[in-house]
Amino acid sequence: MTTLSKKEQIEALKKSGTLQRGEKIRLISFFVGLVVVGAIVLQLNSTAQEEAGSQERKAPTQETAVALPPVDKMALEFVKDETLSEQLILESDAFASLARMSRALLPGHLKAVGEPTFPFDANGNPAELRGEPFRIRGELIHATAMVRGPNIPEEFWCQIRTDTGHDIYFVSMQIPTVLFGAENYVVADGYFFKNYAQRIGGERLTAPLFVGRSLRPSVRLADSVLALDPVILADVKDTAFSVEEDLEHDGFWHLMNYTHHLSLDDARFDSEFQQADHLNRTLIASIAKDPELYRGKAVRLYGRPADAWSIAAPDNAVGLSHLSHAYLSKYELGDQLLRVVAPGSLILNDLGLDRELLGYFLQLWSYEDKENRARRAPVFVVAGWKHRSVNRAEIEGEIKLLFSGVAIGLAVLLFYLAKRDRRNSERAATSLLNRRQSRRKKS
Repeated sequence: MTTLSKKEQIEALKKSGTLQRGEKIRLISFFVGLVVVGAIVLQLNSTAQEEAGSQERKAPTQETAVALPPVDKMALEFVKDETLSEQLILESDAFASLARMSRALLPGHLKAVGEPTFPFDANGNPAELRGEPFRIRGELIHATAMVRGPNIPEEFWCQIRTDTGHDIYFVSMQIPTVLFGAENYVVADGYFFKNYAQRIGGERLTAPLFVGRSLRPSVRLADSVLALDPVILADVKDTAFSVEEDLEHDGFWHLMNYTHHLSLDDARFDSEFQQADHLNRTLIASIAKDPELYRGKAVRLYGRPADAWSIAAPDNAVGLSHLSHAYLSKYELGDQLLRVVAPGSLILNDLGLDRELLGYFLQLWSYEDKENRARRAPVFVVAGWKHRSVNRAEIEGEIKLLFSGVAIGLAVLLFYLAKRDRRNSERAATSLLNRRQSRRKKS
């Protein structure tokens, strides 16, 4: 059998008519349709996964490595405080080294390492704690600015009494420029230097000595709130349109205190979760109409997160280091967003329609949307969440089955057309070869 050249094969294909313009268009249309159907099926699958969620997802742990200012521990090895005579001495070189590095110790450093508190009751071996950072809160008892000698910058020496009744000395390398309020309650971040003794008011006091960057005003820790106070919530005001105001007022911290301690009590949390009303369009409309009547109302809510973030909390009476924020959208509410705030940094992680939140209405809060329109969103303070079973509509399964069948049908049809074209091409090539051989025999 004579083998056809490439040119002869192309001529045979043209004569066979198997790749006419109309058939090419049909083939391309079938292929595009198959791609579109596949994309639709994938979109349905991804939407279903987003709505149903995974009940096995865990909140990610935050393992952030923070570099603390490097302390010269070798210089601190010469510091002694075992006897009274040693406690009366301030080792100038070692203190100057630690004081200089304390200028780089920022509040964020102490937050990042978990706000360590000084172990007063376990201070049997102070050498092990020397040069370690601690956060101290307490009442400012005594303070004075002084210059201890030539070429030494001015220092702010303080006596602070903690909530547990322990006294400490704190040396601030910056002179405070703001008052500390009526209670003189402060927070001090600093490195432990030694147990130091000096006379205050004619009496000798031996106490741990810390050196830090600055002294800042703070607030005392409040008692645990186990019941909402309607008097405090009655003073909450809703933000007017186009007015920017912070949420962090007395009513906010009162609700945050309540939700924080509620989240630690599983029995109380479960009881309140069961009794809370579901948040729907009717309830949202009632809240928008008379918000003052719904302060502190418990609701169960869920939605898709439009945005979520966690921030470091300011010094607060609840003792929280972080706050979590999120905006949620619900299909039945249209473009109306819900704002939720929670104690801590993990409660609002990985929110989805599979998680139902227990929240308490606080106020209406003003903001501007992406089109620069003045809007207001209801704010809920969240205590925690429970898994929510999402019932997928039967029609969704039927639609997915239908599109899957169409996709399979198109794939089979495309395979058939390809096989037919190949078969027709082979026939055309064979026919052309036979005709050429026939002409050669005749000639």
